[in-house]
Amino acid sequence: MIRVILNPYANRGRGYLRARQRLIDALTKAQLSYTLVETTTKGEATEIAREAAMGGVEVVVAAGGDGTIHEVVNGLMALDDGQALPKLAIFPVGTANDLALALSISRRMGQLTDAIAQRQTRQIDVGSIAYRTGAATKSRYFINNVGIGLEAFVVQKANKIRHLRGSLLYLVAALQSLWAYDATEMSLQWGGTEGLLQEPASQKQSGKVLMLTVGNGRRAGGGFYLTPDACLDDGLLDAGILRDVSKSQLVQLLLKARSGKHVHDPAITMLRTQKLQIRAEKGVPIHADGEILALSAQEIELGIATRKLEVVVP
Repeated sequence: MIRVILNPYANRGRGYLRARQRLIDALTKAQLSYTLVETTTKGEATEIAREAAMGGVEVVVAAGGDGTIHEVVNGLMALDDGQALPKLAIFPVGTANDLALALSISRRMGQLTDAIAQRQTRQIDVGSIAYRTGAATKSRYFINNVGIGLEAFVVQKANKIRHLRGSLLYLVAALQSLWAYDATEMSLQWGGTEGLLQEPASQKQSGKVLMLTVGNGRRAGGGFYLTPDACLDDGLLDAGILRDVSKSQLVQLLLKARSGKHVHDPAITMLRTQKLQIRAEKGVPIHADGEILALSAQEIELGIATRKLEVVVP
């Protein structure tokens, strides 16, 4: 049995009816047994995915953008107690579709249904993030990337822009954000394998940080290769730390990030790790897979579970 979770608001609702019909036609033609559920509120896809997993559904299709996939993954991972999880299939109809593109998943439904029928899959890593805001501590899973500082501020700005989509949306949001966000004093520690970070395996860095991006996947924001060497199944998180720079330097780095060439700039530290801890007393905004998690988090810890999720791929 296949459970399709369709977000009718993906890509700002553009092309929803056409995408829905394409899904139904392709699944019917492939003679695949399925049920289709449309979400009506933010976060609902998580609960639908969790119930599908509990009900023994074999494949859960996330029909939407990176945010929809994020919700579905959190629903599937909620059952992570040793039992086999449903396979995740992706029908990309969102604004950015960064994860789908990293997995070479297109909008051609025939490819998706063929891959489901032929059980073509790939095991990929799943990231985890725990964060504290005031006295409240929360945790989530992420599948593509986490942005802290300026990157999350850009996502906030992009959510308010209604007349654009795709990479242009995030480029305009980034340009609008450059003069409105200031670097924040952060303390970072990374390394280690199990439990808390331990010396001498861990490394530390403190100072003013403008942006910290953490990637399981290579690209984010509809076409910015922020962590261009990241691999979805290597058991590691790629991170880029951008210290405080001038606005003119920031514009240049933004343009370079379109092709991943920003990583060679001396203002950026790139690293690979299994665990990363961040402390920012004044608080920083954070997003996961394009979903804003907090506006002012003081403590953040990120980790990675190796090849935790089976994804249907063409």
